Amino acid sequence: MTRIYILLALIMLIWGFNLSALAVLVKNVEPITLTSFRIFIAGISVLIITKIMGLFRFPTKNEWKTIAII
Repeated sequence: MTRIYILLALIMLIWGFNLSALAVLVKNVEPITLTSFRIFIAGISVLIITKIMGLFRFPTKNEWKTIAII
């Protein structure tokens, strides 16, 4: 149970820091650059989490076709 509270506190700290960092970044960075960076970080995070959980797999040939169309 203690681990859950520690993780919750960590998430709260990250969330709080995110708001203040965003206020500074919006004044100094172009919106498209900021959005691209956020999407890149999200993708890397998902990759790391799926690797740790053992859920990572490469797309099949059919899935690559769908990805290419998108």
